[in-house]
Amino acid sequence: MSEGWYYAEGDQSVGPVSLDDLKRALRRQAAPSQTFVWREGFQDWVEARSVPDLAAPLPPPLPKRPAPQLQPEPQPVPVEAPQQSASDRSWVGKLVWLVSVVASVTLSKYLGGVYWMPVLLIAISIWIFSRLKLRDYSVWMLGVLVGHTLWVLVGHATIIGMGKPDPELTNFIIDLVVVSALTVWGLKTQSFWMCLCVLLYQLVAMAMSIILFDEVSKVSPTAAIVHAVLRAIGIGLAIYAMVKARQFNRGSEATTAVASQ
Repeated sequence: MSEGWYYAEGDQSVGPVSLDDLKRALRRQAAPSQTFVWREGFQDWVEARSVPDLAAPLPPPLPKRPAPQLQPEPQPVPVEAPQQSASDRSWVGKLVWLVSVVASVTLSKYLGGVYWMPVLLIAISIWIFSRLKLRDYSVWMLGVLVGHTLWVLVGHATIIGMGKPDPELTNFIIDLVVVSALTVWGLKTQSFWMCLCVLLYQLVAMAMSIILFDEVSKVSPTAAIVHAVLRAIGIGLAIYAMVKARQFNRGSEATTAVASQ
């Protein structure tokens, strides 16, 4: 298709024009490769350098006399999803550890020494997932999920170590299997559907926490509240992860569509 092109000039849309007219118009732009263009079949406006027909350098018309050392415009850079830099990850990691230390000390002071453990385990989990270079939304979602589960694991191990009966052991083993499967899935693909399954798990776990709240409160009222709060945080992070995963997928699909034009 060579007709029906539009290009952005300031805040205005100019067109339709032919492909040749579009190239001539781009030569007049201050940054030709960064000018937004559109035609029928495109999902959205894209930069000229992302379109194969316009990806070649767009120099001005050749002078009558040979110009010495003509410098072609740099070749277009492939559009990639933005990745967090190493310095940003380092800064985020330091912030997580600082918040974890402060929260751990606060919980230990006001709730008892045992309640620093979930915060520390969640912080360790987040740090591990960030080192695996997962996308941020997966790091936080899986970090809270795994850290919370590890805290529950420590509780059951303590009960068994003391030789006391553990009536909830079977239910926890099922939870451990589900969380392990979700974690492996999350390490392989950080898709919208993986995030949705984490959300469903957290919703079911929250429902169980509410149903068993009175029973758990008889043993430790604070533990019942901490479990409910962590589930609520997990639900919020799963919803956030679903939104970010959908945005990431749409961006990837748009890039693929432009490259195939």
